[in-house]
Amino acid sequence: MKKIILSLLTLALLSNCVSTKLVPLPADFSSVKNKTILAQVGEKPGFADITFSQMLSSELLTGGLLGPAIMIHSGNKIIEENEVEDPASLILANLSKDLEKNYDSTIINLGVGDKKEESLSKEYPNANYLLDVKTVNWTISYLPVMVNKFRLIYSTKLTLTDIKTSQIVAEGFCSRIPPIKNSFPTHDQLLANKAQLLKNELTKSADDCSKVLREAVLNLPTKQTVAAVGAN
Repeated sequence: MKKIILSLLTLALLSNCVSTKLVPLPADFSSVKNKTILAQVGEKPGFADITFSQMLSSELLTGGLLGPAIMIHSGNKIIEENEVEDPASLILANLSKDLEKNYDSTIINLGVGDKKEESLSKEYPNANYLLDVKTVNWTISYLPVMVNKFRLIYSTKLTLTDIKTSQIVAEGFCSRIPPIKNSFPTHDQLLANKAQLLKNELTKSADDCSKVLREAVLNLPTKQTVAAVGAN
């Protein structure tokens, strides 16, 4: 039963990701060259901290109904107390540099927000596109077969939108779920030293997803190919 609950919770956290279609930027999309691209990081979602004890307590006391809320509360506390940054910011920075280098684009970083094309077209009349990168799911979860071992699950979404027409010209999704193995850390190890190991894992996820989105969505050259996830 507990494995089923864990699976359902994980699927719920990922449910708004898997519907994203993979829409790559055409290789000869010359209209991006020398254009102005606004870049923003979407508001980050709650960080889930899924432990066996929390899962068990939630199941026994509330039938599992309060499990997600408890785990998000615990996870957000980890992020705040350890000053953990949203990997989407690093992904956006990586891709912005690549667009500047390969398409001679002018990037205007808007920071964190959820501004829409209509308002941006008025605020930035000379801008052409909006590049939006958003973390969709970040979770640390115990392994079904090793409840004292933890892995990071990370997912992000990218959209490139024509500001004038509000048409999405490129869109993609990246998910990093490490396969189960024997070398995963414990919860304490993951959060030791101001959650340094967690931060390292998030940075690795950001680097991996930067490569995925760079190659599979923006059609930019990459030295290493990483499997992309795009649902039909």
